[in-house]
Amino acid sequence: MQASIVIPVWNGADVIAGCLDALYAHADDLLGEVICVDNASPDGAGDFIATVTRRCVSLASRSTWDCLGAPTSAWKLPGATC
Repeated sequence: MQASIVIPVWNGADVIAGCLDALYAHADDLLGEVICVDNASPDGAGDFIATVTRRCVSLASRSTWDCLGAPTSAWKLPGATC
């Protein structure tokens, strides 16, 4: 059996390489594909993810959306934690 893994990324340039290395090291035989979804990270995470070729699908957004489904420039509910 093989699994698809989805990794949401925002400002994860400093950790995504280690995350992928650990995933491949410990679950390589179980992986069908790895889908990295970058949410318009300003730190270059999306650029790094685009260079990964080992069964990794890179999806990138040009704008950042919050947990409410609204652009981050839009309002947020008081107490929202994401």
